[in-house]
Amino acid sequence: MKRTVLALLLAVFMAATLMTVGAAAEDYEAEIDGTKYATLTKALSNAHSGDTVRLLKDIDNSIGAVGYKGGIEYRLNEGVTLDGADHTISGHIGVRINAAGGTVQNVKFENIHNDVEVDPDTCKYYGWESKTGNQSAIYASDLTGEVVIKNCTFDNIDWDAIQITPKEGSSIKITDNVFKHTNTSDTQLRYVHIQSAYSFSGKAVDMVITRSEEHTS
Repeated sequence: MKRTVLALLLAVFMAATLMTVGAAAEDYEAEIDGTKYATLTKALSNAHSGDTVRLLKDIDNSIGAVGYKGGIEYRLNEGVTLDGADHTISGHIGVRINAAGGTVQNVKFENIHNDVEVDPDTCKYYGWESKTGNQSAIYASDLTGEVVIKNCTFDNIDWDAIQITPKEGSSIKITDNVFKHTNTSDTQLRYVHIQSAYSFSGKAVDMVITRSEEHTS
């Protein structure tokens, strides 16, 4: 009888341990070469040039949702690749690529938004009566290196799906992406916005935008 009770207690303990390990594994958001991190922010902060940060789960930071953390900006260090592994990033989130360059691939960006009220002059310029939200999905400012954005999907982005301000001699490669706007009740500004760089030394911006799909509803 004692052996039976002991066996049952051991079985319960092992089951509880396995459940705890499983739950803990699901809490990881990202990994670098097999090293897992609780948050994508932590993984990106530990990534160095040449590293690939791989997303392990969908991330939703929608305004009003349970667990909303306020605005999140995921920053890529120089030469780092963010691989979404076909997971979804949604809500009040933006990805900022280092000026020295980086790569974003295989990410599904959906319903990227914030609660900023766009000023009346801007609304008038674009022909809107009013608009809430000016969040872009991917942003690279004063780019001097190479940005690669490939195999991503963008659907219902507040402002620009991709917004880049390059400097002379930089490189932009945007390939094999899908751009959508399925929410007909809201207005998106642009799919891709690249602010031109003025060259005084003969160094142009190397830019390739190919094999992209655009869908409107």
